[in-house]
Amino acid sequence: MVQAGVDVLCVGAGCGLVPGRWWTQAQIRAAWPARLDATSGHLPVELLLLLGEAYRAHIGPDLPSLRVPSGSGETVVALALAYPGADLVAVYDDRQPETTYHPEAPLTPLVRRLCAVEGA
Repeated sequence: MVQAGVDVLCVGAGCGLVPGRWWTQAQIRAAWPARLDATSGHLPVELLLLLGEAYRAHIGPDLPSLRVPSGSGETVVALALAYPGADLVAVYDDRQPETTYHPEAPLTPLVRRLCAVEGA
């Protein structure tokens, strides 16, 4: 993102800001009102719909079942929006930071409502 000229506020390991907890969308908006919140689990519904449409354009019209490596939940939610009848399983693996299950993550309740969950 930085190479593309996007002014990014780096948050996480190796960055200037390392959160010790999950922040709500309202807390992030209050702290940085002029920035797009691309925090894991905070993508706007409109963007999740667009991601789902892009997945559908790439995968095709049918997706009967799929195990989806999951962390914050954007990918499996976008797929669930694009394929409402699909049998999706959100697969968490706490041995990998990008697929670690966090019960307090913003999209966790939606992931649990939209699909089966494994490893949580």
